[in-house]
Parts: sequence; structure tokens; C-alpha cells
Amino acid sequence: MAVVQIPGGTATLRDKLVSERHFRILEAAYMSAGSALQKVSQDATGADSNASDEERAVDMLLNGEHLTAAEAMSLLELQDAAIVAFLERWSLDRPLPTVATVGDLDRETYRALSDATKELAVGALGGGRTSFEPTPTQADPGTGEVFPTGESDNLDGP
Repeated sequence: MAVVQIPGGTATLRDKLVSERHFRILEAAYMSAGSALQKVSQDATGADSNASDEERAVDMLLNGEHLTAAEAMSLLELQDAAIVAFLERWSLDRPLPTVATVGDLDRETYRALSDATKELAVGALGGGRTSFEPTPTQADPGTGEVFPTGESDNLDGP
């Protein structure tokens, strides 16, 4: 468990998501952010890997590759979900934030928790960038039948 310094105290983060409830919070936000993640992923392939998030965002805006308001909000909601899912406890004298209240945190506390949970969220959601490329198809050489996810050795089920 990681302990993070936040204004007024410390926060303890989960190393991994064990609870289905916490994973669902993160997974639902990730699914709704799909189009925004695709745009950011496409932009990142040509971006300087040493650039900060802010520099990449400015670059996207200047080059005309910008997010819609809904896409931008979906990325912010994904970060909110990561904070809620990974924040186990803190030393502050108020309840832990929920998805509904995480936006009420002061800016410094939010930033500290956001920075600390970014990599944890990536790890929990599969460890890398999601590919939005179409699934390759395979065809049966004898019949020409197309299998979008490849051929199965057991068509009768488990």
C-alpha cells in the first residue's frame, strides 16, 4: 500500500483493486471515455514522450485535434473514478470522497491523489494503451466462412 502526502495529512492507496465495486467504478468510467482515449492515444503516437500532460493537451488544441466537451469530461471522470477506487483511507477528519463528491476536494489534494493514482489505474485496466484497431478476421480455407475472432477448436461449447 502506498502512502501519499496530501495537504493536511496522508492518504493510503490500494495496490490493486480487490473489490468488484471498486473495479466497476473504474471500468465504467473507462468504457465511457473510449472515444477520448482513442483520440489521445492517436495523438500520443506522434507526440514527444517527455512532454507533460499539459503540453500534450496544448499540442492537441493547436493542431486541431481536440476533444469535445463530453470527451474531456469523460477523461476527468475516469480520473475521479481512479481516485475513488484506489483511495483506501486518509488521515483527514472527513469521509472519503465518492464519485459524487470527489470534485469537491481542494485543488492541491485532488492533484496529489490524481498524480498518485494514474499509473495504478493503467495497471488495473490492463497495463497499457488500449488498441482501437479492428479485430483481425480469419477465414476457413475450406468454406471461406469468416471468423471475426479467429477459428475455434471447439464449436460445441465448453
